[in-house]
Amino acid sequence: MRKKNMLIYAAIFVLTAVWALPAFSASEPAEKKTLRWAYTMPSKKSFSYGWEMLGPEFEKRTNGRYKVEYYPGETLFKGIAGFDSVLSGVAQIANVSMGQIEKRVPLTSVTLLPVLDFPNSLKGRLAAGNALMEMYRKNPQMQEEFKGLKLFGYHQMNPYILASKSKEIYLPEHFKGLKVGGTGSKMKIISNYGGAEVSQIPPDTYVNMSRGVVDASLLSWSQIWDYKLWEVAKYFYDMSFSGGAQAMVMNAAAWNGMSPEDQKIFTEIWSRTYVAAAEKSYNEATKGPKAVVDSGGKIRKPAAAEMPAWRKAAAPIVEKWIATAKKGKAGDPQAVLAEWQRHIDAFKD
Repeated sequence: MRKKNMLIYAAIFVLTAVWALPAFSASEPAEKKTLRWAYTMPSKKSFSYGWEMLGPEFEKRTNGRYKVEYYPGETLFKGIAGFDSVLSGVAQIANVSMGQIEKRVPLTSVTLLPVLDFPNSLKGRLAAGNALMEMYRKNPQMQEEFKGLKLFGYHQMNPYILASKSKEIYLPEHFKGLKVGGTGSKMKIISNYGGAEVSQIPPDTYVNMSRGVVDASLLSWSQIWDYKLWEVAKYFYDMSFSGGAQAMVMNAAAWNGMSPEDQKIFTEIWSRTYVAAAEKSYNEATKGPKAVVDSGGKIRKPAAAEMPAWRKAAAPIVEKWIATAKKGKAGDPQAVLAEWQRHIDAFKD
Protein backbone atom coordinates (compact mmCIF):
# COMPACT_ATOMS: atom_id res chain seq x y z
CA MET A 1 0.00 0.00 0.00
CA ARG A 2 2.77 2.37 0.98
CA LYS A 3 4.56 1.73 -2.32
CA LYS A 4 1.33 2.32 -4.23
CA ASN A 5 0.75 5.65 -2.47
CA MET A 6 4.29 6.77 -3.29
CA LEU A 7 3.70 6.02 -6.96
CA ILE A 8 0.45 8.02 -6.90
CA TYR A 9 2.21 11.00 -5.25
CA ALA A 10 5.02 10.85 -7.79
CA ALA A 11 2.57 10.84 -10.67
CA ILE A 12 0.71 13.82 -9.22
CA PHE A 13 4.01 15.71 -8.82
CA VAL A 14 5.03 15.06 -12.41
CA LEU A 15 1.66 16.12 -13.78
CA THR A 16 1.68 19.27 -11.67
CA ALA A 17 5.17 20.17 -12.92
CA VAL A 18 4.15 19.65 -16.54
CA TRP A 19 1.02 21.79 -16.10
CA ALA A 20 3.18 24.52 -14.58
CA LEU A 21 5.44 24.73 -17.64
CA PRO A 22 4.77 27.68 -20.00
CA ALA A 23 2.82 26.77 -23.10
CA PHE A 24 4.41 27.30 -26.50
CA SER A 25 2.50 27.72 -29.70
CA ALA A 26 3.84 25.81 -32.65
CA SER A 27 3.83 29.08 -34.57
CA GLU A 28 5.97 30.91 -31.98
CA PRO A 29 9.76 30.73 -32.11
CA ALA A 30 11.37 29.08 -29.12
CA GLU A 31 14.14 31.71 -29.12
CA LYS A 32 14.34 35.13 -30.72
CA LYS A 33 17.76 36.03 -32.09
CA THR A 34 18.94 39.64 -31.97
CA LEU A 35 20.97 41.22 -34.75
CA ARG A 36 22.73 44.41 -33.64
CA TRP A 37 23.30 46.66 -36.67
CA ALA A 38 25.80 49.50 -36.10
CA TYR A 39 26.72 52.26 -38.53
CA THR A 40 28.50 55.58 -38.67
CA MET A 41 25.74 57.65 -40.24
CA PRO A 42 22.88 59.40 -38.44
CA SER A 43 19.51 57.68 -38.52
CA LYS A 44 17.59 58.01 -41.79
CA LYS A 45 20.43 59.89 -43.46
CA SER A 46 21.99 58.85 -46.76
CA PHE A 47 22.47 55.06 -46.89
CA SER A 48 21.00 54.47 -43.43
CA TYR A 49 17.59 55.44 -44.80
CA GLY A 50 17.55 52.21 -46.79
CA TRP A 51 19.26 50.08 -44.14
CA GLU A 52 16.60 50.95 -41.59
CA MET A 53 13.92 49.59 -43.91
CA LEU A 54 15.37 46.08 -43.76
CA GLY A 55 14.95 45.33 -40.05
CA PRO A 56 11.17 45.66 -39.65
CA GLU A 57 10.47 43.64 -42.80
CA PHE A 58 12.99 40.94 -41.85
CA GLU A 59 11.40 40.63 -38.40
CA LYS A 60 7.95 40.32 -39.93
CA ARG A 61 8.85 37.83 -42.63
CA THR A 62 10.76 35.60 -40.19
CA ASN A 63 7.69 35.52 -37.90
CA GLY A 64 9.58 37.04 -34.99
CA ARG A 65 12.54 34.67 -35.14
CA TYR A 66 14.77 37.75 -35.37
CA LYS A 67 14.90 41.18 -33.82
CA VAL A 68 17.06 43.85 -35.50
CA GLU A 69 18.46 46.60 -33.26
CA TYR A 70 19.93 49.69 -34.90
CA TYR A 71 22.83 51.72 -33.49
CA PRO A 72 23.32 54.81 -35.71
CA GLY A 73 25.92 57.54 -35.42
CA GLU A 74 28.71 55.42 -33.88
CA THR A 75 26.70 54.86 -30.69
CA LEU A 76 27.94 51.27 -30.27
CA PHE A 77 31.55 51.75 -31.38
CA LYS A 78 33.65 54.09 -33.50
CA GLY A 79 33.56 53.46 -37.22
CA ILE A 80 37.24 52.57 -37.37
CA ALA A 81 36.51 49.61 -35.08
CA GLY A 82 33.73 48.25 -37.31
CA PHE A 83 35.62 45.36 -38.93
CA ASP A 84 36.91 43.93 -35.65
CA SER A 85 33.70 44.67 -33.74
CA VAL A 86 31.67 42.55 -36.16
CA LEU A 87 34.31 39.82 -36.12
CA SER A 88 34.12 39.66 -32.32
CA GLY A 89 30.31 39.86 -32.20
CA VAL A 90 29.93 43.27 -30.55
CA ALA A 91 27.56 43.86 -33.46
CA GLN A 92 26.35 41.34 -35.98
CA ILE A 93 26.08 43.83 -38.87
CA ALA A 94 27.90 47.04 -39.72
CA ASN A 95 29.03 49.28 -42.52
CA VAL A 96 32.81 49.46 -42.78
CA SER A 97 34.61 52.33 -44.49
CA MET A 98 36.87 50.75 -47.09
CA GLY A 99 39.31 53.62 -46.74
CA GLN A 100 39.97 52.60 -43.15
CA ILE A 101 40.60 48.91 -43.86
CA GLU A 102 42.23 48.92 -47.29
CA LYS A 103 45.49 47.48 -45.93
CA ARG A 104 43.53 44.48 -44.63
CA VAL A 105 41.61 44.00 -47.87
CA PRO A 106 44.02 45.13 -50.62
CA LEU A 107 42.33 43.42 -53.56
CA THR A 108 38.83 44.62 -52.68
CA SER A 109 40.26 48.13 -52.25
CA VAL A 110 40.70 48.38 -56.03
CA THR A 111 37.48 50.43 -55.95
CA LEU A 112 39.30 53.21 -54.05
CA LEU A 113 41.99 53.87 -56.64
CA PRO A 114 41.95 57.44 -58.02
CA VAL A 115 40.49 58.02 -61.48
CA LEU A 116 39.17 54.43 -61.79
CA ASP A 117 35.50 54.93 -61.06
CA PHE A 118 32.05 54.56 -62.59
CA PRO A 119 30.15 57.70 -63.69
CA ASN A 120 28.62 59.85 -60.97
CA SER A 121 25.03 58.86 -61.61
CA LEU A 122 22.61 56.72 -59.64
CA LYS A 123 22.87 54.00 -62.26
CA GLY A 124 26.65 54.24 -62.10
CA ARG A 125 26.77 53.99 -58.30
CA LEU A 126 24.54 50.90 -58.30
CA ALA A 127 26.50 49.27 -61.11
CA ALA A 128 29.80 49.82 -59.29
CA GLY A 129 28.59 48.07 -56.15
CA ASN A 130 27.13 45.19 -58.13
CA ALA A 131 30.34 44.84 -60.15
CA LEU A 132 32.45 44.54 -57.00
CA MET A 133 30.09 41.92 -55.54
CA GLU A 134 30.30 39.91 -58.77
CA MET A 135 34.10 40.01 -58.61
CA TYR A 136 34.04 39.03 -54.92
CA ARG A 137 31.83 35.99 -55.52
CA LYS A 138 34.20 34.72 -58.23
CA ASN A 139 37.50 35.44 -56.48
CA PRO A 140 38.48 33.22 -53.51
CA GLN A 141 41.36 35.55 -52.63
CA MET A 142 38.98 38.49 -52.22
CA GLN A 143 36.71 36.27 -50.11
CA GLU A 144 39.67 35.38 -47.89
CA GLU A 145 40.14 39.08 -47.12
CA PHE A 146 36.81 39.00 -45.28
CA LYS A 147 37.40 35.73 -43.44
CA GLY A 148 35.06 35.52 -40.46
CA LEU A 149 32.61 37.91 -42.10
CA LYS A 150 29.86 37.70 -44.67
CA LEU A 151 30.16 40.49 -47.24
CA PHE A 152 26.55 40.87 -48.30
CA GLY A 153 26.62 44.28 -49.98
CA TYR A 154 28.86 47.05 -51.26
CA HIS A 155 28.05 50.73 -51.70
CA GLN A 156 30.27 52.67 -54.08
CA MET A 157 29.69 56.15 -52.77
CA ASN A 158 29.35 59.40 -54.66
CA PRO A 159 32.86 60.55 -55.63
CA TYR A 160 34.96 62.37 -53.08
CA ILE A 161 35.60 66.03 -53.81
CA LEU A 162 37.63 68.57 -51.84
CA ALA A 163 36.18 70.98 -49.28
CA SER A 164 38.54 73.66 -47.99
CA LYS A 165 38.04 76.03 -45.09
CA SER A 166 39.87 79.15 -46.23
CA LYS A 167 42.18 78.38 -49.19
CA GLU A 168 41.15 77.60 -52.74
CA ILE A 169 42.80 74.37 -53.93
CA TYR A 170 42.79 73.24 -57.56
CA LEU A 171 46.27 71.79 -58.17
CA PRO A 172 48.23 69.14 -56.25
CA GLU A 173 50.95 71.60 -55.19
CA HIS A 174 48.34 73.62 -53.31
CA PHE A 175 48.33 70.91 -50.60
CA LYS A 176 51.76 71.98 -49.35
CA GLY A 177 51.62 72.86 -45.64
CA LEU A 178 47.93 71.93 -45.26
CA LYS A 179 46.30 69.31 -43.03
CA VAL A 180 43.76 67.34 -45.02
CA GLY A 181 41.26 64.85 -43.60
CA GLY A 182 40.06 61.68 -45.27
CA THR A 183 40.80 58.00 -45.73
CA GLY A 184 42.08 55.69 -48.43
CA SER A 185 44.90 55.58 -50.93
CA LYS A 186 43.87 58.91 -52.45
CA MET A 187 45.31 60.57 -49.34
CA LYS A 188 48.81 59.88 -50.67
CA ILE A 189 48.29 62.70 -53.15
CA ILE A 190 48.25 65.06 -50.19
CA SER A 191 51.43 63.78 -48.52
CA ASN A 192 53.27 63.37 -51.85
CA TYR A 193 52.78 67.11 -52.42
CA GLY A 194 53.81 68.37 -49.00
CA GLY A 195 50.53 68.19 -47.09
CA ALA A 196 49.72 66.22 -43.93
CA GLU A 197 47.29 63.29 -44.02
CA VAL A 198 44.75 63.23 -41.18
CA SER A 199 42.81 59.97 -40.87
CA GLN A 200 39.20 61.09 -40.58
CA ILE A 201 35.76 59.70 -41.32
CA PRO A 202 33.10 62.08 -42.73
CA PRO A 203 31.07 62.47 -39.48
CA ASP A 204 34.13 64.05 -37.81
CA THR A 205 34.76 66.63 -40.55
CA TYR A 206 32.61 69.49 -39.23
CA VAL A 207 34.15 69.50 -35.75
CA ASN A 208 37.70 68.94 -36.96
CA MET A 209 37.50 71.74 -39.51
CA SER A 210 35.87 74.19 -37.12
CA ARG A 211 38.58 73.49 -34.51
CA GLY A 212 41.48 73.70 -36.96
CA VAL A 213 42.38 70.01 -36.78
CA VAL A 214 42.14 69.98 -40.58
CA ASP A 215 42.30 72.73 -43.21
CA ALA A 216 40.49 70.71 -45.87
CA SER A 217 38.76 67.37 -46.29
CA LEU A 218 37.90 64.86 -48.97
CA LEU A 219 34.27 63.78 -48.88
CA SER A 220 31.22 63.38 -51.13
CA TRP A 221 28.47 65.88 -51.90
CA SER A 222 25.97 63.75 -49.99
CA GLN A 223 28.23 63.91 -46.93
CA ILE A 224 28.63 67.66 -47.39
CA TRP A 225 24.85 67.84 -47.24
CA ASP A 226 24.53 65.43 -44.31
CA TYR A 227 27.01 67.30 -42.13
CA LYS A 228 26.31 70.89 -43.29
CA LEU A 229 29.91 71.48 -44.34
CA TRP A 230 29.04 74.79 -46.02
CA GLU A 231 28.91 76.26 -42.52
CA VAL A 232 32.66 75.73 -41.97
CA ALA A 233 34.13 75.40 -45.49
CA LYS A 234 34.16 78.12 -48.15
CA TYR A 235 35.83 76.49 -51.17
CA PHE A 236 34.75 73.29 -52.95
CA TYR A 237 36.75 71.72 -55.75
CA ASP A 238 34.28 69.52 -57.64
CA MET A 239 36.64 66.88 -59.04
CA SER A 240 36.44 63.15 -58.36
CA PHE A 241 39.39 62.16 -56.19
CA SER A 242 37.98 58.62 -56.08
CA GLY A 243 34.82 56.86 -55.10
CA GLY A 244 34.66 56.01 -51.42
CA ALA A 245 32.97 52.76 -50.48
CA GLN A 246 31.08 51.10 -47.66
CA ALA A 247 31.44 47.35 -47.22
CA MET A 248 28.32 45.85 -45.66
CA VAL A 249 29.37 42.97 -43.43
CA MET A 250 27.74 40.44 -41.13
CA ASN A 251 29.39 38.22 -38.57
CA ALA A 252 29.92 34.87 -40.31
CA ALA A 253 28.65 32.85 -37.35
CA ALA A 254 25.47 34.93 -37.29
CA TRP A 255 24.97 34.38 -41.02
CA ASN A 256 25.70 30.66 -40.84
CA GLY A 257 23.35 30.39 -37.88
CA MET A 258 20.46 31.42 -40.09
CA SER A 259 18.41 28.80 -41.84
CA PRO A 260 18.64 28.77 -45.65
CA GLU A 261 15.10 30.14 -45.67
CA ASP A 262 16.03 33.11 -43.48
CA GLN A 263 19.21 33.76 -45.47
CA LYS A 264 17.08 33.91 -48.62
CA ILE A 265 14.64 36.33 -46.98
CA PHE A 266 17.48 38.59 -45.83
CA THR A 267 19.06 38.59 -49.30
CA GLU A 268 15.77 39.35 -51.02
CA ILE A 269 15.04 42.31 -48.76
CA TRP A 270 18.62 43.60 -49.05
CA SER A 271 18.41 43.67 -52.85
CA ARG A 272 15.61 46.24 -52.55
CA THR A 273 16.92 48.24 -49.60
CA TYR A 274 20.31 48.47 -51.33
CA VAL A 275 18.65 50.42 -54.13
CA ALA A 276 16.64 52.57 -51.71
CA ALA A 277 19.80 53.42 -49.78
CA ALA A 278 21.68 54.38 -52.96
CA GLU A 279 18.77 56.51 -54.18
CA LYS A 280 18.64 58.42 -50.90
CA SER A 281 22.38 59.03 -50.93
CA TYR A 282 22.38 60.16 -54.55
CA ASN A 283 19.38 62.47 -54.12
CA GLU A 284 20.95 64.08 -51.07
CA ALA A 285 24.11 64.66 -53.11
CA THR A 286 22.18 67.01 -55.39
CA LYS A 287 21.28 69.22 -52.43
CA GLY A 288 24.87 69.92 -51.39
CA PRO A 289 25.91 72.26 -54.23
CA LYS A 290 22.79 74.40 -53.85
CA ALA A 291 23.39 74.79 -50.11
CA VAL A 292 27.00 75.83 -50.76
CA VAL A 293 26.02 78.47 -53.31
CA ASP A 294 23.17 79.78 -51.14
CA SER A 295 25.58 80.23 -48.22
CA GLY A 296 28.08 82.19 -50.30
CA GLY A 297 30.56 79.37 -50.87
CA LYS A 298 32.50 78.86 -54.09
CA ILE A 299 32.41 75.73 -56.27
CA ARG A 300 35.13 75.25 -58.84
CA LYS A 301 34.96 72.65 -61.62
CA PRO A 302 38.33 71.32 -62.83
CA ALA A 303 39.60 72.97 -66.00
CA ALA A 304 41.00 70.80 -68.78
CA ALA A 305 44.43 72.30 -68.19
CA GLU A 306 44.39 71.09 -64.57
CA MET A 307 43.69 67.41 -65.30
CA PRO A 308 47.18 66.29 -66.44
CA ALA A 309 48.58 67.36 -63.07
CA TRP A 310 45.99 65.28 -61.21
CA ARG A 311 46.54 62.21 -63.40
CA LYS A 312 50.25 62.51 -62.78
CA ALA A 313 49.60 62.78 -59.05
CA ALA A 314 47.41 59.65 -59.08
CA ALA A 315 49.74 57.38 -61.11
CA PRO A 316 52.13 56.49 -58.24
CA ILE A 317 49.19 55.43 -56.08
CA VAL A 318 48.06 52.81 -58.61
CA GLU A 319 51.63 51.56 -59.03
CA LYS A 320 52.14 51.33 -55.27
CA TRP A 321 48.83 49.51 -54.82
CA ILE A 322 49.96 46.83 -57.27
CA ALA A 323 53.42 46.50 -55.69
CA THR A 324 52.06 46.35 -52.13
CA ALA A 325 49.45 43.73 -52.98
CA LYS A 326 52.08 41.57 -54.68
CA LYS A 327 54.46 41.89 -51.75
CA GLY A 328 51.75 40.88 -49.31
CA LYS A 329 50.89 37.86 -51.45
CA ALA A 330 47.33 39.09 -51.77
CA GLY A 331 46.85 37.35 -55.08
CA ASP A 332 46.98 38.88 -58.54
CA PRO A 333 46.25 42.62 -58.17
CA GLN A 334 46.81 43.31 -61.87
CA ALA A 335 44.10 40.80 -62.77
CA VAL A 336 41.73 42.38 -60.25
CA LEU A 337 42.56 45.84 -61.60
CA ALA A 338 41.94 44.67 -65.16
CA GLU A 339 38.60 43.12 -64.18
CA TRP A 340 37.50 46.32 -62.42
CA GLN A 341 38.53 48.35 -65.48
CA ARG A 342 36.60 45.92 -67.68
CA HIS A 343 33.41 46.54 -65.70
CA ILE A 344 33.92 50.31 -65.97
CA ASP A 345 34.54 50.17 -69.71
CA ALA A 346 31.48 47.94 -70.26
CA PHE A 347 29.13 50.23 -68.34
CA LYS A 348 26.63 52.25 -70.33
CA ASP A 349 24.92 55.05 -68.42
